Amino acid sequence: MTTPLPALLCLCHLIGLGVIWVKEILEKSLKGKTALANYAAAGLCFLRRTPADGQPGMDDHDRSKKTLARDIGRDYLESLPPDAILISFGDNDTYPLWYAQEVEGHNDPMCALMNFSLLGTDWYINQKRRRGRVL
Repeated sequence: MTTPLPALLCLCHLIGLGVIWVKEILEKSLKGKTALANYAAAGLCFLRRTPADGQPGMDDHDRSKKTLARDIGRDYLESLPPDAILISFGDNDTYPLWYAQEVEGHNDPMCALMNFSLLGTDWYINQKRRRGRVL
């Protein structure tokens, strides 16, 4: 499920107004200690968690068993002939390949992986030259 951007912007504004409201209440009760009220309001609002966060079964952010991207990157690299040049275009193509090469060490066929989107930048070309992966 995707959340539309206007709804997120509205939520951010409401959160900001809530922080200001809490700060004003604390300023009145602390009798003009503005700095202390600011820090207390920020602490109360940002450290507050929703009740659902502590509920059992709230593991919707656990991605430890989702290995599709890692498997695709490894499979791409293992299917290449030696000294191949692989040109990827976007983030979804490039990051699994980078992970398989740099973290897991799947470099058996020494592959020169190039990101087409980054080939126009000086730093990327220089990085490839330093690592010896540009022909």
